[in-house]
Amino acid sequence: MDKEWMPKVDLKKDSSKIKNIHISLMNEIEKQNSERVKQLVKLQRSNRIFGSILGVTVLSIYFYTIYTVKQEKFLDDFNEPEKLKVLYKKMLNIRLPPLPTIKDIIKLYKLSALKHLSQNFLLDERLIDKIIKKAGDINASHVVEVGPGPGGLTRSIIRKGPKKLIVVEKDKRFKPTLDMLADSFNYVHGEMDIIYEDIRNFNMENIFPMEEKKDWMDHVPNIHLIGNLPFNVSTILIIEWLKKISEHSGPWTYGRTKMLLTFQKEVAERLVAEPHDKQRCRLSVMAQAWTKPLLRTIIPGKAFLPKPDVDVGVVTFVPLKKPRTTHEFDIFEKVTRHIFNSRQKYSIKCVGKLFPEYCRQELSNLVYKLSDLDPTLKPTQLTVEDIDKITTAYKYLIEKHPEISSYDHRASHRILNRKYTQLLSVNEIIE
Repeated sequence: MDKEWMPKVDLKKDSSKIKNIHISLMNEIEKQNSERVKQLVKLQRSNRIFGSILGVTVLSIYFYTIYTVKQEKFLDDFNEPEKLKVLYKKMLNIRLPPLPTIKDIIKLYKLSALKHLSQNFLLDERLIDKIIKKAGDINASHVVEVGPGPGGLTRSIIRKGPKKLIVVEKDKRFKPTLDMLADSFNYVHGEMDIIYEDIRNFNMENIFPMEEKKDWMDHVPNIHLIGNLPFNVSTILIIEWLKKISEHSGPWTYGRTKMLLTFQKEVAERLVAEPHDKQRCRLSVMAQAWTKPLLRTIIPGKAFLPKPDVDVGVVTFVPLKKPRTTHEFDIFEKVTRHIFNSRQKYSIKCVGKLFPEYCRQELSNLVYKLSDLDPTLKPTQLTVEDIDKITTAYKYLIEKHPEISSYDHRASHRILNRKYTQLLSVNEIIE
C-alpha cells in the first residue's frame, strides 16, 4: 500500500472526528512503544557490560595460561574441587554390590537372637534408613557402630558413604555377614574394620586420625557413635559414656562427638524428660547435665525379630560446650542418685540419706538453706541447676568434715559407724 496515500492523523485538528476510545488506544500504543525503547536501551547497556567482563576474563585466562605453561607448572595449580570429590565419592558409595537381604542371611547362617545378650534384629530397611538419617550427614565421616549384629544398620551406614567405619561386636557368630559387608565396602573404596570385643572393654581413645580432633568449644568433629544397644546394658553404657564426656576421654578426646543410640521406649523418654515430667529420673538429670538429648523417633517393637515386649526409642546426644553443672561426675551422680531414690517424697527427705541418722535432719535443712531451695519440692520438680546447688552445699559440708562422704545408708554397717559419728559435732558443721 502506498504510504503517500495513507491518511495522516493530527490529534489537534481531527480530535472532533476521532472517538475517545481510539485516542486512548493510540496513547496506550505510544506508551508501550516508549517502554520497549527503554527496555532495549537497558538491554544494550547490560550486554556491553557483560561483554566487557567476558572479554577481560578470557584475556586473563589466556595470559595466565601462557605464563603458567612457560613456568611448566600449569597442572600443579589445578586441584579437583573438594565438593566435586565428595559428590563423586557419595555417588560411588551408595551403590554396593548385590547382597542377600538380612532376613536371608539370618536363615542362611542359622542365626538366632540370644536372650541373655538381649539381641533383637531390625529387618525393615525402610525403618533402618529412617534411623540412620537421624544421625545427620555421615558422608566422608568416621563412624563407630556398637553391636551391629547381622549388619542391618551397618548397610544403611555404608550407603551414606562414611570415610571409615569401625564396628564393635561381642558375638562372633556374625563374622560371616560382617565380613561380607566389609568386602563390599572395600570394593567401593571404603574402609571397614571389625572388632570382636565387648564395647565396655574397647578403648576408643586412639582409633581416629588426629586431624579429626576439634577443640571442645569448636564445632562437633566429623565422628559419629551409633548403636542399636542391647536393652540389658543400654543404661549402664550411657552412664559410662556420660562420664567419659565429662572427662573428655574415649571418643570425646576428639571433641564433642555425637551419638545416636536406641533404648527401650521408656528409657528413651526418661532421658529427655524435663522437670515436672513424671518420667524424670536420675538418667534424665545426668544426660541433660552434659549433653542435649533428643528423642528422634519411636520404632514399633513388632519391627524387630524376635519381637520385644516394648517399643524402641531413637535418641541423639550432642555434648554441651559448657556443662550445666560445675561438679565432677561422681559426686554429682551420687547426689542425683540419692535424690531420686524416692521420687514421690519431698526431695529434702532423699537428700537426708546422704547423712548419718543422728544429724540427718539438721544437715539436710542446712543443705537446702545453703542452696536457697524449697524443701517441699519433689525430685521430679528439680532442675539440673537445682541439683547442682544441692551438690555444692553437700560438697561444702564434706570438705569441712570429710568423714561424712564415706557414709552409705544402703550398707548394713553404714560404713561410717557409730564410733565416728559420735566424734562429729552438728554444731561445728553448721557453723
